[in-house]
Amino acid sequence: MTHRKLPDLERFILPERRSHVLTNNERKPLTISLQTITPIFGGGFKAAELDDVDIIRIPAIRGHLRFWWRALYGQGKDLYEREKKLWGGVNSNQSGSRSPIDVRIEGMNKLRSHENDNIIRQELYALWPAKMENIYPRYAPGLQFTLKLLVPGECISEIKNTLRAWILFGGYGSRTRRGVGSLTVVDNCAEWLPRNASREALVSLFGIDILAPTERAADDLPQLGGAFLLAGANHKPGRQVWQEALKWLREFRQGTQYKARKSGPPGDHRPSISNWPEADKLRQLSTPPAGGWSHPPRYDATMAWPRAGFGLPINGQFQRQKRGGGVYHEPKDFKLHWEKSDQPYKRLASPVIVKAMPLANNMFIPIALWLNRAYPEGGQVVLEGDDSTPRRSAAPFDRLKSPTDQAIFPPLATAPNLREVFQLWLINTYHLQQVAP
Repeated sequence: MTHRKLPDLERFILPERRSHVLTNNERKPLTISLQTITPIFGGGFKAAELDDVDIIRIPAIRGHLRFWWRALYGQGKDLYEREKKLWGGVNSNQSGSRSPIDVRIEGMNKLRSHENDNIIRQELYALWPAKMENIYPRYAPGLQFTLKLLVPGECISEIKNTLRAWILFGGYGSRTRRGVGSLTVVDNCAEWLPRNASREALVSLFGIDILAPTERAADDLPQLGGAFLLAGANHKPGRQVWQEALKWLREFRQGTQYKARKSGPPGDHRPSISNWPEADKLRQLSTPPAGGWSHPPRYDATMAWPRAGFGLPINGQFQRQKRGGGVYHEPKDFKLHWEKSDQPYKRLASPVIVKAMPLANNMFIPIALWLNRAYPEGGQVVLEGDDSTPRRSAAPFDRLKSPTDQAIFPPLATAPNLREVFQLWLINTYHLQQVAP
């Protein structure tokens, strides 16, 4: 085996270290101690994977903070320049500009506990993308760390509010819109958390009404201004509160509370025929077997995919095994995504956040937040399939059913769009407090 000779290191002279745009004297420190209250999924350098070395990564935190800064302050024609000045970006000459905000993590505890099994039904609804060979790898709650920032003095108020929004409505890692990786504050809670879930308490905390309607029309940038926020009256430990919030969304999308959808016999929790239109629309598109479908369509052939409003893609499958033996004759598994001008797009993030929101008294409350965001202009929901299927399956966002369909899922007849349907259903079913609008 031959060995290469190492180069003469004296010939390599490193350039002088470039100074920051701002000196430390011009920046103000922000320090906050945090703890996770729900499992962490993802957050590593590879998407949807755990990181065994850097459980909490600075680039991931920067990404979360950038999102919530936009949700709070993403208005005005100069948005791009303001964002680039604060968070960094690419200049017109393709050179990069560095963010003046320094982010450091210190004092992380040594908790490296994996949760690979014993996942309960409520949490499965949020963690199903983590499934690998019947295990769901995630980090257990209770991870503590201290976040230290150096921030330009003139931006200190914006960054503090961004941190507050991230802690209240976001989290760390993947699936944060389903409450995974939620956080709370360990010290100085009154500085970072509201005393309760009221509009007045949020205004007092942020110094502004973050939920007030904005002058700008909704677009594809999610905003807190103009969002709806509903809160429960539950003050259980954080993980149980998260399970309560998840239950709301699961029951709305897949519940058995209406007679057209029935649960199985005692001990069998599999639901039966869906009250929503999607399955019947797929039956209308597909060629039935000789004896017909096991469940004849109740919705007509005009396409509608209302649950696409909760985010895409949607993977769907039919139950084919009968409980007493035999098989159901149903269409093949399917996937929904969206297109615009014949250009396919795989993903559309959900505007809905369900989670446990921390309060200053060390309690938690379940919330449902629908961010103010428009559907993609000119976009249509389509089936992923052969060349002919997407054309025939296309439907605009927020078409809940066709004009001639009877709403077998009764809430679909209560409002003209999915956001209002969901809001009314939550208020009527769980008697939630309406924080906004």
